[in-house]
Amino acid sequence: MGAHAKIAPSAAARYLRCPAALPLSEGLGWVDDYGDNTTREQGTAAHWAMDVYAKTGQAPQVGEMAPNGVRIDAEMLEAAKTFVHEVRKLAPGAQFEVKLDMGFAIPDCWGTADAVGTMQDGKVLIADLKYGMRPVEALGNVQLSLYALGAGGADTGAVLLIYQPRAWHRAGPLRKAAATPPQIEALTRALQDAVANPGRAVPGTHCKQCPARVRCGALREVALSPMATSSVALDLPTAERELQEVTRHHAVIEAYEDALQIIVQQGLKDGGHTT
Repeated sequence: MGAHAKIAPSAAARYLRCPAALPLSEGLGWVDDYGDNTTREQGTAAHWAMDVYAKTGQAPQVGEMAPNGVRIDAEMLEAAKTFVHEVRKLAPGAQFEVKLDMGFAIPDCWGTADAVGTMQDGKVLIADLKYGMRPVEALGNVQLSLYALGAGGADTGAVLLIYQPRAWHRAGPLRKAAATPPQIEALTRALQDAVANPGRAVPGTHCKQCPARVRCGALREVALSPMATSSVALDLPTAERELQEVTRHHAVIEAYEDALQIIVQQGLKDGGHTT
């Protein structure tokens, strides 16, 4: 396995929605270096605290520096400890920071699961500590379902567990969902098909995290195109439909705006000049 998987489980949901994102993103790892990465760096520090606590039984101290240069705070420690305790309730022998290789089904697809264990009923437990502010669903989670594939869940079934303390969710910070063998197999086939048949780019809300936003012609086309309007009365069904359309278009414009900022910053860094 190389330093980075070509098909990272964390990006697989994006590839299912826009298969063209995979070839378009090649060679664009540098894009993630731009923008405000504070939340990502805090999450990396919280995961380090979790790993230390899980493997040694001793949590880092508040104020201690994580390897990425972020100081550990009380909120990170609470998240780390709670995650470890909740995982061990369901699977006492769980392992933490487990590398899983799904290459037997999807070439160059591998990653590191926060926790993997076996529950009393024989199902695989795949658990993830999410430290970001954007709510993440456990039900149908593509990243965790791929980890379940790598851990043998296609035979036993799996339980997907997400602990996300900093994002409000109607179900609370701790959420779990089942992933049945047929569901895992269906996801595998869908991703195999997406990799084999990338097709044309499909702009949408997923563009905001896609490195290819700096070179995607389809994103530019949609972002710069006016939205269709009509004189139809705004009854509830029409309002709901247009709200979905506006939300999607707004996300596309945000992604394209971010792409333009990155291109300008990179150009200036390379010695270019603005007009």
